[in-house]
Amino acid sequence: MYPTAELAILKKKLKKTRGPFFGRFGGLNPLQLAVIPSILASENVIVSSPAASGKTEAAFAPLVERLETNQAQLGILYVAPTRALVNNIYYRLKDVLKMCGVGSAVRTGERREYSIKKPEHVLFTTPESLDSLLCRQPQIWKTLKAIILDEIHLLDAGFRGDQLRVLLERIRQEHTKAPLQYVALSATLYDPQKTALRYFQPSFSIKFGEPRPLPLDLFSDLKELIRFIRQERMHKVLIFANSRRDVERLGTELTEFWPKDRIVIHHGSRHLGFKTIMQGKTHERIIKFALSSHLAYINIFHPVVENLLGDSAKILKSTDVAIQECGHITALYKLSINLS
Repeated sequence: MYPTAELAILKKKLKKTRGPFFGRFGGLNPLQLAVIPSILASENVIVSSPAASGKTEAAFAPLVERLETNQAQLGILYVAPTRALVNNIYYRLKDVLKMCGVGSAVRTGERREYSIKKPEHVLFTTPESLDSLLCRQPQIWKTLKAIILDEIHLLDAGFRGDQLRVLLERIRQEHTKAPLQYVALSATLYDPQKTALRYFQPSFSIKFGEPRPLPLDLFSDLKELIRFIRQERMHKVLIFANSRRDVERLGTELTEFWPKDRIVIHHGSRHLGFKTIMQGKTHERIIKFALSSHLAYINIFHPVVENLLGDSAKILKSTDVAIQECGHITALYKLSINLS
């Protein structure tokens, strides 16, 4: 249990952000109590814990608390692997940040809202858009204080992870003079400390919880998948495909077997529509299928999905995030379908 005296001191240190970020939750949870003091102390931190455990608030609140907001200048950079996740976190936090007197904006291939004439305090972006911004708007980075790297496991150990390391080094060497603070977040990391050291150092790792093992089945075609779903009498299913095109085509195929209004299609370009559907009145009825590209991020806090299905080994890291988000998954299945 967190000591009462230390908790009182921590609350005082979060004078500006405690209400907007944590008021609706009734206080800080154990993960946040472990993470926030280290960030307030200017330490570089990597946090590995189950999704929906409060990592995002634990990262943003102490950084925003220490952020100078008397001038319109960039202070915090948030980098996520997908546009869908960038949009999700932006819409989730923009009003909270506004309550703290902090402005925010999104910069992706589809949304170019960040303006050098009136820069916001927090920028949400992807590695690819960050690369573009470093070239086209080099003047905005000199005031940067902190960088948040979300779902770092989706980038690590691949070419996008290499790209991100280069971008971080360019920011350090070419665009900032004062030391930057780093906070990395992930739901699935075997060795958080080892991962963090590839992007920044020194670092302090905090790990809560363990991933839940789930059974895997491989399907060779759509007919086999449909036969299995019927046999198991599944009512709510989340299927992952490797691309937006495959998602759309799978949705069309499934309408031959189930009503169209029971199939929800989701990928980065459809983020807002999916969010509206999933958080609207349709929660009152059963959703038969939700289809998503393997790198699209779905934030589900209701038991609307019972089974996950995917289409290749590539999805395993990202589906682990979705599994923990849903919280009511009974099994994970892999689907291998040739749609060409």
